[in-house]
Amino acid sequence: MEGPDLSEELEGIWDLAVRESQLAAELMRRLAPLWVGRDAVGALAHEGDVEDAQAAVALRTTTTVSYGQIRDAHEALTLFPLLFARVEAGELPVEWLRRVIHRSRDLPEEDRKGLDRVMGGWEFGVTPETFRRLLGELITWFTSLLELSPVERAQKRRHVAAPVVGVDGTASLTVTGPVPEILAFAQSLDAAAETLQAAQRHALDGDDEVPFDEDGTVRASGKTMTRGRLRYEALLRGEVNTDGREVPAARFAILVTIPFLTLLGQSEAPALLEGKHPIPADMARELAGQCPEWMRILTDPVTGAFLPLPPERYRPSVQMVTHLRLRGPECSVPGCVRASCRGVEVDHIEEFDHDHPGQGGVTEIENLHVLCWSHHQVKTARDIDPVRLRDDGGESGEGVERGMRDRHGGSPSSPVDPGIPVSRTRGRTHWSLGDAAELTVEDQGDLMTPLIVRELETAWHQHLTTTAHAPDLPVDADPPRPPAPTTRTTCDPPF
Repeated sequence: MEGPDLSEELEGIWDLAVRESQLAAELMRRLAPLWVGRDAVGALAHEGDVEDAQAAVALRTTTTVSYGQIRDAHEALTLFPLLFARVEAGELPVEWLRRVIHRSRDLPEEDRKGLDRVMGGWEFGVTPETFRRLLGELITWFTSLLELSPVERAQKRRHVAAPVVGVDGTASLTVTGPVPEILAFAQSLDAAAETLQAAQRHALDGDDEVPFDEDGTVRASGKTMTRGRLRYEALLRGEVNTDGREVPAARFAILVTIPFLTLLGQSEAPALLEGKHPIPADMARELAGQCPEWMRILTDPVTGAFLPLPPERYRPSVQMVTHLRLRGPECSVPGCVRASCRGVEVDHIEEFDHDHPGQGGVTEIENLHVLCWSHHQVKTARDIDPVRLRDDGGESGEGVERGMRDRHGGSPSSPVDPGIPVSRTRGRTHWSLGDAAELTVEDQGDLMTPLIVRELETAWHQHLTTTAHAPDLPVDADPPRPPAPTTRTTCDPPF
């Protein structure tokens, strides 16, 4: 099939798209060497993590994305050299090459190289729909030659994807597996939902306790929950079978950081779930109303920095770990998005000397951060090197207290222990990622407090300006009446 006849304007768009694919191919050539020896026999579990972090800095993305791009580049050059050459020549869109790479990932390497030999000689004047159909037929053909049944091939794709968090306070979880298993699982949820729905109907007919009706909504409405909601409840409350292995108790509670005025109903500023997922103010107030106790966290009203808790022993206290999670909701390595609420370890930035504690890094907030297991191993191997910076721009360690005094004109103290000097600015850590990348990262802070404080300051200055120009009232005059309240000022706090 010949290429399309295009107007001059569309020819220009075509040429730009060709250049874009050629630039993408050049980027692949530069990324491919960062795959290093990950496929080598005996490669370490964290092999390539430093290169992922370096690429994430250069690409201004996360380590998860940079890993995917490095892997695509490595496979493009080693498994699909003919198709890659067509992209470099401007004959094939880079997205078509990526589709071949991703669609064929379940095939053995030799078959993927065979796919490249077959497709490398094609004339690519076909439409995208034709290309996808032909690629699908080829992959089906290669797959049918494998000594695997369709069920065995599907079983290789069993997995539960990471949650996808939406912007409206909801999230979704995707379960992928062989059709018979997933349908059987869905039917078991249906059976559980029908059983619970029947139990709720029976309870509503009498005075029995309604199952799964903790807030009394079912009893008050006289209607059972929908089957979809009951499927969710059965799945959420069901026990996970670990074949007799003990599952450790949750290391952390889920953190929801709510600005105080939002809690009182005087602001609609969003709260943050685990320091990174915004949730609506109404949802935050509802969650707070269901909690038996709250934890007050003080932040600086100008910078939003979380005020630190006092240092204690080598093993960080629960309060210190909580502060570290507030300061960094994810692994501290730039670009890594592994959540700090699970699967992370508290690490001394300047190493703690177990043999001579007085000569190593101390166990205090300014010398601690959280790392995922993989990046903790990389740091221990000294492939990455973090250095905590003082407020005066120097390095952490000796002189931290002096740097705080120089910047703040005194020695501000921790609200927990007045004898401990603290900084009210956000801390910074300088990272050396191998010999190829260096950057400085600022701690996470409370983003809402400084904005709310500025609004309050603006309102106060407007009030002062108004009262300064207000006419003097006679002594016996009635005071002015306050304006009628609007519907938004009648919101009661959730406690």
